[in-house]
Amino acid sequence: MYRVGLLGTENSHAMAFAKTMNLPDEKTGERLYPDFKVVACYALEKEPSQKIVEACGDDIVIMESPEEMVDLVDCAMITSRHGKYHKDFAMPFLKAGKPCFIDKPFTVSVEDAKELVELIEKNNLLVTGGSGCKFVPQLDDFIREMQRGDIGDVVSAVINFPGDRASEYAGIFFYGQHLIEMVIHAFGEEIRSVACFEKAGHLTAIARYDAIDVVMNFTPANRYLAVAYGKKGNIVRELDISGIYPAEVANFVKMIRTQSLPVPLNRIVLPVYVLNAMEKSLSEGGRDVALSEI
Repeated sequence: MYRVGLLGTENSHAMAFAKTMNLPDEKTGERLYPDFKVVACYALEKEPSQKIVEACGDDIVIMESPEEMVDLVDCAMITSRHGKYHKDFAMPFLKAGKPCFIDKPFTVSVEDAKELVELIEKNNLLVTGGSGCKFVPQLDDFIREMQRGDIGDVVSAVINFPGDRASEYAGIFFYGQHLIEMVIHAFGEEIRSVACFEKAGHLTAIARYDAIDVVMNFTPANRYLAVAYGKKGNIVRELDISGIYPAEVANFVKMIRTQSLPVPLNRIVLPVYVLNAMEKSLSEGGRDVALSEI
């Protein structure tokens, strides 16, 4: 059995992940992953970890530090709301060679991201995570429709998702990776530059590729849409994010069972650069900021 440690249990993701791994499935009455179990929790405050113990098993141990947890688990899921903790929470496990899930945002600072990537790549470590929104099935439908070519060459696109620059968890970094990963999943990693604008508390960013611009609307709406504009027509897909937590656990389990990365590492790291480029663009009047500047 793979023993899983959760770090940053104040995030609702932690409870969802623990329930998915430790409790029987409501439909079948059987555990989905009998070879995985959350056995330890850590957060800066103990109350959220205690709630997971009460819901998912009184044999789960609440730890005093990430370092104390390392020898008790085989793998770790870092889910802290604030990305500034992700590097420090993940490092003890990565240095011990243990697989990790690092939630969105991967990090807040580019420096933290570079330090993590250097260790991961140098030692061929197993790391996944980021946003679960890239697993939304309607997004894959959207991609297939574009690839089918019925609307001709795609000349522009728009995707919306919430994002709050005023969030106490590093502002737009808290939710911004969701939308950016959906854009990367649909249109690729080759974002050349980013321009970002704020009006009445609303953020709009443009991800510029060589061939097209993709508009990212960070709207508070609870309806999420992906729209592609082609030379012969348009595609509109509503995105249902209700299944992202089970999808993230399935992705993590697959990585460990197969000992291979289910998602290229750059796809969960690149949003850190995009988000920092957005902030730079905002501070400089909305100018195009090349990712090479970050």
